[in-house]
Amino acid sequence: MPSIRNKLSCTGIFRHDINSRYISFLIPGFLVLGIAIRLIRYLLFFPLWGDEACLAANFINRNYGQLLQPLDYYAVVPVFFLWIEKAVINLLGFNEYSLRLFPTVCSILGVFIFYRIAKRILQGLPLLLATAIFSVSYYPIRHGAEVKPYSSDLFVSLVLLLLATGHLNNPKQKGWLWGLCAFVPVAIGLSYPAVFVAGGIAVMLFYRAIMVRERNTIMGFLFYTLLLLGSFTLTYFLFTQIQLNFELKTLGGRHMFSIWEHTFPPLRRPGLFILWMIQAHTGRMFAYPVGGMNGGSIVIFICFVVGLAVLRRERKKALLILVITPFILAFIAAAIHRYPYGYSARWMLYLAPFICISTGLGAATFISHIKNRQWRNAVTAGIVTGLILIGVGCIARDAIKPYKEKADLNSRAFARYFWNYLPPGSELFCVKTDLGKDFFPGLFLTNHNSARYLCNQKIYSPRHQKGRKPAILKTQPPGSKIRFVVYSVPGVKRDDKRFARWLKLINNSAVDADYQCHTINTDFPKHRETYEVYEFTVE
Repeated sequence: MPSIRNKLSCTGIFRHDINSRYISFLIPGFLVLGIAIRLIRYLLFFPLWGDEACLAANFINRNYGQLLQPLDYYAVVPVFFLWIEKAVINLLGFNEYSLRLFPTVCSILGVFIFYRIAKRILQGLPLLLATAIFSVSYYPIRHGAEVKPYSSDLFVSLVLLLLATGHLNNPKQKGWLWGLCAFVPVAIGLSYPAVFVAGGIAVMLFYRAIMVRERNTIMGFLFYTLLLLGSFTLTYFLFTQIQLNFELKTLGGRHMFSIWEHTFPPLRRPGLFILWMIQAHTGRMFAYPVGGMNGGSIVIFICFVVGLAVLRRERKKALLILVITPFILAFIAAAIHRYPYGYSARWMLYLAPFICISTGLGAATFISHIKNRQWRNAVTAGIVTGLILIGVGCIARDAIKPYKEKADLNSRAFARYFWNYLPPGSELFCVKTDLGKDFFPGLFLTNHNSARYLCNQKIYSPRHQKGRKPAILKTQPPGSKIRFVVYSVPGVKRDDKRFARWLKLINNSAVDADYQCHTINTDFPKHRETYEVYEFTVE
């Protein structure tokens, strides 16, 4: 069985005029640029946005065991990711930096791992282009600094691919195969879509077992596959199913599957299915380094397909299986409505290594077919320069706009002020978090703004940050001021009867003193928030 040691660019099919000395200079430059972009975005201290907050809110009061239970805001997140996040928060406190530390570490390490993988498969111009594309691609950078498991999805995919290509390159060194076997249970516990990449590796190992027909190769395939199936089954029934069933039983799937609606192939409508396939493979799923919906990534997809054709022509069958199979398995999962396919890059980030490697190979192939040397040099220089500008542009964009939405920035700025500047001698209670009262049914179930409110309160309220319990009303000395904040958003109706009973109970021990209403994000209707402050004087 041939290995992939004979790198593709050694076959002579690539005609380019970049001196190897320049390539050896440019590749480290792109690696440094990729790491710098990721680190700068992390240090720019973006405010939490809705999706991040919905997950982060689960870390405020839950311990490790409670993270195994159905999550607030119907989040569906791998258990190992939850535990790692909780460990970091316990060590460093609950704030934007600690919440994003693990995803950022995954993102930065991913740059090094990708280069090592690509170097095993490519060299010369294909290696340069693949490394550059991965280093400056927008979506791995963006999701690499978010409190979501997308960055760890990519990291797990890279580690699996690193071990798999190591085994392909050195099949007689059993350490790579044993490493795959040891890592696959971790991968499944850390990333849900890791099963597609791990499954692709299983198919590749099966192909090698058939071709080689060696006892050790067959036993290695069987042992790896049993570990993969066992890990997936155990994780699904112990953790994943609990999270999914909670969302399905409570909301009937309206929350999750309404988001995934466009990601499932319409198999029963052939014409629509063809259109869906085109849109899925020329949209954000293939936005490396950049791209968009409605054919915005068509050039990248064409380069990707050309790269696959080169692999096939070079008879790198095991490698071709390794690249294609995760796409096929993911498509099958979408066809049976179990996982999204296409539409958004974040759900498909685990496929980024395969896309970038094949795209770099395809782009180099196009360049090699330009016969005129001057044009070939100009196109190569233009692509390399363009990739550098994309990377620099990512830094500039983040520096100019260090937030996803202006509403997130407004919410954080108000929380900083609201929870820190209290009138002398007054105590501030949150009716929801301090008293356990919820007068707006459904507000703290799926509303992203309410999750952001809870997270900003935890970060910027000194008392909540330290985890101090609020002083009970009866312990307050006569004449002292106490203030209660009632949080709400438009569209969620208040339970007036419960609210009136609560006010009456408070009035038994205190007298109404003042009322204030703070409304923020009035320019952003979907993110409008209201802080009602009821002030009382203790009798």
